[in-house]
Amino acid sequence: MVRFVDVLSAEIIKTKRTWNFSLVLLFPVIVTTIVFGYYIKNLLGEESGVGSNSWIMYSRVFFQFYYLLYPLLAATIAFSLSNIEHRNNGFKQIFTFPTNKFSIYFSKVFILLFWMFCSLLLAYSLLVLSGNGLSYLFPQAGFQDYNINHSIITFFLRIFLTLISIISIHFFLSIYWDNFIISVGSACFLVIFGLVVNKWEYSYLIPYCNLQKAFIHFFQSGTEIFSKEILWSIGYSIIFFTGGYLIMIKKSIK
Repeated sequence: MVRFVDVLSAEIIKTKRTWNFSLVLLFPVIVTTIVFGYYIKNLLGEESGVGSNSWIMYSRVFFQFYYLLYPLLAATIAFSLSNIEHRNNGFKQIFTFPTNKFSIYFSKVFILLFWMFCSLLLAYSLLVLSGNGLSYLFPQAGFQDYNINHSIITFFLRIFLTLISIISIHFFLSIYWDNFIISVGSACFLVIFGLVVNKWEYSYLIPYCNLQKAFIHFFQSGTEIFSKEILWSIGYSIIFFTGGYLIMIKKSIK
């Protein structure tokens, strides 16, 4: 039988050839460029940031991009990875290889989570580096007077744990239906739906609401990671990843 690490290596090669996965890493670079340029323009034009926590105001702009757009990015890469196999009956081909379906499926899950983790790690690194750059270029803004690194890390960890559940949902949909509208279009609807019902008493049961809750949690200087909404998100991840595996093992190779 082929080892899991060999299956994983093959999946890495596949994703390198897919532009959507390059977008996962390019996304935080684009956001950082836009926000950094916007802040430089403002700081050159006026004495802004004096008297307030510049890190909070700076991070706020980043996080608005991230909690709105990362779910769509997660749905896109989940569909892209599944679509690689849907094209030309790829599932039938890989099931003829001397490896088990468990290794095939969870190597894909690992790749999805790995790419998302790398993207968020890059987003965090660029946020901190660009903020420190502003503190050097514009000391009057007061970036050097504050340290909220713990809250920033908490935000990214909460976003990652929530995105795992969203990836699991859309990977499940992508395996069951080879349809971009269902897999990715549903994410657009659910993100908007999450914004609308976010103040509902039981909104923590909806993963798409929990991204905005992480945003609000940041402004409350919260450092709790495993709150009830995050625990529910982890539960959804287990359910939908398991469901996706059960669908895959029932696929026919005939």
